[in-house]
Amino acid sequence: MTRRSPLRLAFKITAVLTLAILFLVALRGQFFDWYDVTGKAMAPTLLAGDRVVFDEAAYGARLAGGKAIGPTNPARGDIALFLTPDRGELFVKRVVGLPGETVEIRGGLLLIDGRSAEYDEASPAALEASSKILGTETAVRLEAIDGISYPIAISTRIPLPDSPPVEVPEGQLFMLGDYRSNSRDSRHFGTVHVDSILGRGTHVAMSFEGFQPRWERFGLSLSVEGRSDDDARSAPAP
Repeated sequence: MTRRSPLRLAFKITAVLTLAILFLVALRGQFFDWYDVTGKAMAPTLLAGDRVVFDEAAYGARLAGGKAIGPTNPARGDIALFLTPDRGELFVKRVVGLPGETVEIRGGLLLIDGRSAEYDEASPAALEASSKILGTETAVRLEAIDGISYPIAISTRIPLPDSPPVEVPEGQLFMLGDYRSNSRDSRHFGTVHVDSILGRGTHVAMSFEGFQPRWERFGLSLSVEGRSDDDARSAPAP
């Protein structure tokens, strides 16, 4: 039985990664875009070093000026790529509040129209990612609204400040980062117009910690629990 040399194995891994990157570059801008995560605002769902794929056609086609046409229907729980209303920065956050709803954070809990989200224990994978990336002074749990659930993180060292009630206007969305204690989001820059949404996150294409691949995150789906991708596409437009 022959043994593979480390050099040969490294060459094969490099070749596969190179082909994958060339494939993504060739298709980028045609059907999807990507975003390289650099901070902790979406942890434990997204980690620094993740390259996230965004479906640019998920919310309909766009005119040259950026205005969306067709079925613009971001759904609660979607991870969306968008431009912030104050500085025009490219951000990635989760859709939490929909048009006509009133969103509030009180006592560390998310309230929609005065009704608290439900909270449960997070998965072992989310807990492990949190302890490695965010440290032990962070609580990770599942947040669920209308059966749609996703992991969030809150610092146990500093209480999460209350956020006053905000009524989401028609055609707007309330966006939050999953790491509620360390995220600049709609609590700071206000609601986001649907025309500023550029795409819906579908997968983590690849992930690196420094130069070390995180193989377990390659191809990781970003679908939320309680809804399939088909459900997201058929959600009613705001």
